[in-house]
Parts: sequence; structure tokens; C-alpha cells
Amino acid sequence: MYRQRLLTLWYVTFLTVTGGYAFISVKERGSSDQEKGQDAHQQLLGQEELLQDDGYLDSRFRRESTGGNFQTSSYVETVLSSPGNELGISLMELPHASRHKRGAKHYHRHWPRDIPFVIDPSYTAKGAKYTEILKRALQRIMENLCVVYHDVTNKFDQNNKNWFMENGFTNNAYLLFKDGPGCSATTGYNPDGGPSNVYPCRLYTINQHEVLHTLGGLHTQQIARRNNYISINPDNIQDTFQFTYRILNEPEYVDDGFDTESSLLYTAQTWTRNGLETYSTIRDDIFDLDNKYSPESTVFYEMVKVFKCNELYCKNSQTDCGEGYHTIYKGVCQCVCPPEFDPATNCKKLFNSPNFKLKWPNTPMAIIPGGTDSKCPDGFNSKPGWFTFEGTKIARQKTLPAPLPSDKQTIFIPICTKDAPKSEEKDWIEWPQGGDFCFPKHKHSSCGGPFTEATLSFLSKADVQFNGSLGDIDILGNNITMKFCCKDKEHVFLVTDLPNSHPFRLLASADYCPRIQGMRYYRARLDFFTDKKTVSGVLVPQTNDYKDKFQIHQCYYLPPVYGCNAEVVLNKHDKSVTITTPGFD
Repeated sequence: MYRQRLLTLWYVTFLTVTGGYAFISVKERGSSDQEKGQDAHQQLLGQEELLQDDGYLDSRFRRESTGGNFQTSSYVETVLSSPGNELGISLMELPHASRHKRGAKHYHRHWPRDIPFVIDPSYTAKGAKYTEILKRALQRIMENLCVVYHDVTNKFDQNNKNWFMENGFTNNAYLLFKDGPGCSATTGYNPDGGPSNVYPCRLYTINQHEVLHTLGGLHTQQIARRNNYISINPDNIQDTFQFTYRILNEPEYVDDGFDTESSLLYTAQTWTRNGLETYSTIRDDIFDLDNKYSPESTVFYEMVKVFKCNELYCKNSQTDCGEGYHTIYKGVCQCVCPPEFDPATNCKKLFNSPNFKLKWPNTPMAIIPGGTDSKCPDGFNSKPGWFTFEGTKIARQKTLPAPLPSDKQTIFIPICTKDAPKSEEKDWIEWPQGGDFCFPKHKHSSCGGPFTEATLSFLSKADVQFNGSLGDIDILGNNITMKFCCKDKEHVFLVTDLPNSHPFRLLASADYCPRIQGMRYYRARLDFFTDKKTVSGVLVPQTNDYKDKFQIHQCYYLPPVYGCNAEVVLNKHDKSVTITTPGFD
């Protein structure tokens, strides 16, 4: 019961009653297949008939084996693709293959802690952006699991078969990321050495999905617990792929939960033969079509146990983590909690204050503060710099809890800056995942990792007044040139971990504001009445242009309201409870 409560509470959406406890249930997402991070067999061919009457694959499709690393086992990876189509499908095993081999849950088959990888030129040729996305997916897995990925692309000598062991690795096995006809991955690794091929495609969640396969991650619809959540409709599944819906009874597979949001769960259209659902939900109330992303807490919890992260690297069997568990997380041995539990209490109490364990990334940056006093968040310089903008009309901005200070036609814009000893690429890669947004660039640092530089120039009616540290902003008379660091989303619904004790602003670069863990937000337009504006960059702050003005979209974040947190226990006598947020009628 203890662990079931933990894994259910990761996903806060709906209250149900089971065995006298109040459970928070989970729901299925309804995003597009690419957004859901499925490999290509969940994206491309779910509606297309692959079989002829004789049961063999249609000759239109090319069959290519990429499982050469496992010549002694019955496991073979197969990629199917059609000529002229950039996507394909991946069979993670053959129908006749041993189910025992499929899961890679046997400890001696697991990758060691240090995992080298090489990025093939076929993948880098698609652009640096996609390499950064891949590295971000690897970073997220490293933060949650006791593995460390090492990029040896520019060091590896492919003519030396013993290169990896000669350079400190435990064997000569490595991941080889390539571009190919589909999205697929080799499960597990070959202790005898050689590449494990990964075709990760070019979306963050698909990258994550395929890399999870290399670590032994199983498709969610094949775990034993699935019959409590979904009902398989075999008549709607293509014959060749019936096996992808069969339960895998792995003796060492950790089956502690069922994540209806996981990227490892097929959509209900995957391998449909007739356009009808391949499975039906047993309870619609635990499948949410609006929540389209999973933090993969269940998968990471399972892998932490299989990889023995706590036992091997923390050696801690004494700490009671309440509703969470103890492991190495972000390089530190600590309690990992469901999102509503405070790690400062070892997951024993609900949050009743900001999460003071969260720190701003170790990168030089600037930010526009919030609040009526424009106080800089912790970690930034104590006092903000300021500059003014005078428009051709009275300043106008959508209502916010604390709009930017203004006086008739003049807006006063505060800037908080944060220095760092040295700007390193790894610090940019380690930025928390989630959302697309922009923040003012630091004067003496380039944008790195997933961030690219953008420039916004505009004219003030009068000369600009300014003082203090402003980041990378050039002011010449009445001309203002601001530079930003902007990033593309890993996933639109991925919640970002940033300090949440003080209000602040980010600039939107898309039609939504990114979600910040534990914070409320407002999206509001800010009008700049000016005769001239230019913007440049691959990713830029979102603006609306008009004849006499442009609008910029600010995302204003507020710390949450505390005081109503309570553990609710429902039973046959007390079937409901009303919770009122303080300060609201």
C-alpha cells in the first residue's frame, strides 16, 4: 500500500477512494504522437495496412535488421520503412523471440554507470539544434538515474576496437546515435563491445523514449499491471504486431505502477488494423486528455531499483523518505519526493513554503523581476538596474498583480543580473528542461546549450535614462537594443524546476507560458508605442506588430499560496471534503 500510494501521488489530477485512503489518480494524455514521444511505430503507420492476405509484410516495405550486437540471443531489432518516407517503425523484438530477453531487466545485462556515446555524422548533419535536444534528454536521465553519459564523438578512434577500455571504460560497448529511416533503439548493451544503435529522431520526448529503451525500459502496455487500467482489443490490432500488446512476465521486472502519461505507452491507435482503438481504458476518470506529458517518475523509480542506485552509490538503508524513496538524484544522495511533498522534510510533509532547495542555474543571465518592489530573486544581484522607455502614447499593459512601473507615456523596466565565475557549456546543458521562453542575455556571456541569441531593437520617443547593471542592453540616445537568450521547448507540458520563492518575469517565445514548478502565472501583453522596431534571431521573444506599436508577451510568475495544504483521508462515512484556498471567497 505504501508504494502504491507513492506512485499514484506523483500525478496530481483526481481524487478517488481505495481502501480507506485518498488517492490522486492519473489520466491519459491526448497529444499528437510526436509530442508524446512515441517511436515511429506510434507515429507513422498506425493507419496503414502492412500485411497482405498471406500474412507476410507487403513488399512495399523494406526490412532491415540492426540487431547485429546480439548474435547469440533470439533478440533481433528490426526497422521497417517505406521508400521515400523519412519515418519508419521499429520492432523491438521478433514475434518468436524470447520474452525473457525483451526487458533487459537482468542486472548483468545493464549498462555500467559510465556510458560512452558517439553521435554519427548522419545525425549531426541535421543541425546543431537536434544534437542539443538529444543531450538535454540524456541530461534528464542522468539527473534521475545513476548513469553518466560521456560524449566521446570527437575522441573515439573507430579503428581501435579496444579504445574504450584503454580510455577508462569498463568494456568496449557504446551508444551510437544515428539518423535513419525510423525511430528505434537496441535494448540493453553488448558486454562484448561494439555499438548499440539508436535512431532517436529529432524530438525531445522521442529521444527520451528511445534512450529509455536502451536502459531496459519496457512499453507500458506490456507490463503485468496493465489489466487494471486498460483492456486490449486484439481484433483491432494488425496480426504482425499482436505481440507488442502481450504482457511480458519478467521475473526481475519492477512493476510498481502504471503511468498513463508515459512516453513508453502506445497510443490507442498504434497498429490498428481498422482505425478502431487497440485498447480501451477501464476507467476514463484516470485518463486525462489534457495532460500530455509525464515526468516518467514511475519509470525512473523502477530503474533506480533495478540499477541498485541507492545500494551502490548511496549505501543508505536508514533514511526514511516517507512517501518518496532514497537515491542519487542530480548527483546528490537524497530523498526523491512526489511533487506535492517537501524534500526538506524527507517527503513526510506537504509543501507549506517555497522549495528552498531549488537554485538558479549556474549560468550568467539576467531577468525582469516581479513584485511591487521589483526585488531581485535570491542568487541575483541585490538591486536591479533600470532603464526607461517613453512611447508616443500613454503606456498600456494588461492587468497584472504587479505591472511594470509607469508614468504617463514612460515605462520603467527593471533588470536583475546574475554573474557566474565562468560560463561553461555544461551549465547551459544542465538548465532545467521545459518550456520555450526568453530572458535578457548577460553582458559578458554567450547563450549556450539549448539557448540561442535574439536581438530586439526599438526607439524611445525621448532619450533613455538608465542606471545599474542591465545585462546585454545597448543604449544610444533614444535607441534601445536588447539581446536575449531564447530556447525551444523540450515539451509544452514539461514542468520546469526554477526557484519559486520570489515573483519574476520571463518573455514568451510561443503562444503559451512555460509551467514553473509550484508557481502561478499570468500571461500579459505589454504595449510599446514606437515608430520603429526590429527583431532578429532563430528563436525570438513573441511580438505582435501594429502600425504604431508592438506588443511583447510577458509571463509573470507568483509563488503559490500556502496554508491550505492538508492530507485528506476519505472513507465510507466521510466521502468528500471541501478545501478553501486562503484569501479566496
